Amino acid sequence: MNNQHLLDSFLETVLESKKKVINTIISENKVTKVNESINLPISTMIKVAESELGKEISTLSESEQKEVTSILNLSKDELKVEFNTIKETVISNLNNSLNESKEDDIKKMISQTIDKVNESNCTHYDLYKLKKLSLGL
Repeated sequence: MNNQHLLDSFLETVLESKKKVINTIISENKVTKVNESINLPISTMIKVAESELGKEISTLSESEQKEVTSILNLSKDELKVEFNTIKETVISNLNNSLNESKEDDIKKMISQTIDKVNESNCTHYDLYKLKKLSLGL
C-alpha cells in the first residue's frame, strides 16, 4: 500500500511537471509594437545585437553556454539532421503522452504543443527550444 502511494505521488509529480512544460511552451510572450522607426547603419545594428546576445548568453550556466555554442556552430546540413531527429523524438514522446493522458485539458495542451512543434522551423533557436522540450519529456 505504501509503495502504491509513492507511485501515485511520483506519477502526480510527473504529470504536474509535464503540465508546467506544456504551459511554458504554449504561452506566448507579449510583443510590443513600435510605431516609430530610426534609420541606423547595419554595422550599428549588428553591434547592438551582438552586445544584447552577449548579455543573454552570459546569464546562462556554463553548460547552457556550451550547448548554445555547439548549436550555433552547426552547419546548415548538420542543423537540419539534428533538428529533424529531435523533432521526431519530441513528437513521438508527445503522442505517447497524448495516448496516456485521461484529462481533456492536458490532451488539448499536448495537441497544441504537437502542432507548434510541427510548425517550427529548422533554425538554431528552434533547435535549442526542441532540445529543452525533449529534456522535459
